[in-house]
Amino acid sequence: MKDIPTFYNEKSAELKKERKFEEALKFADKATEIEKEEKSDNFWYKKAVRCCEFGEYEEAVECLDKDLTVHKKSYETYFLKGLIMIQLKKSAEAIECFNKASEERNQQYLQNSQKVNQMKKVRKFEKALMYTDLSVNEKQLDSEFWHNKGIAFIKLKKFEDAKDCFTKAQQEKEIPKILYDQAKCELFLGNEEKGLDILEKSCNLDPTSKEKLRVDSDFFQLSKNKKFRTILGL
Repeated sequence: MKDIPTFYNEKSAELKKERKFEEALKFADKATEIEKEEKSDNFWYKKAVRCCEFGEYEEAVECLDKDLTVHKKSYETYFLKGLIMIQLKKSAEAIECFNKASEERNQQYLQNSQKVNQMKKVRKFEKALMYTDLSVNEKQLDSEFWHNKGIAFIKLKKFEDAKDCFTKAQQEKEIPKILYDQAKCELFLGNEEKGLDILEKSCNLDPTSKEKLRVDSDFFQLSKNKKFRTILGL
């Protein structure tokens, strides 16, 4: 399938041959306008986000690959691609994307840290402080990152890795939806009682978890467990 600028340029060329110069110019201008948009920052990333909103995940991946080609690599692009790979049931590829996202975040942290030292050496302390703030922000990987990486590991049946991710995701506070997946992870590891304790905590913090729990086939093996039924309010 031809890209839009190519389509407009070819249409312009056809109109030129027909000596319809005014119409040809309009198509040529439109092609130029779109080409400029595509080269602008975040064009392909934003288009990928729109594709995701409509469930067009394969097209979203193509947009993100173009973004990585046209612009510099970024944490945001790799992270979004990882989320999409989970939707496409390509968990190994998702982990690879999350790893690359982490590398980009760490690389940016190192670059900013180096700039801090450079600014201190030339006694530009105000700029040094600015890069210090940037380095602190860049270093952190948030709970959403670790949660989704953990989900990808669960789908790959790498439960110890998933457990580690869920722990990192909740270093600052316990989050019900992450506790829910952590409970599932413990169950897969054979730690039934521990899983039930975590599941109970998740449902106490967010009662809506019970509705999800009722239809989650991963927990069906506990259907006759007394504590599980208590958690469900049965």
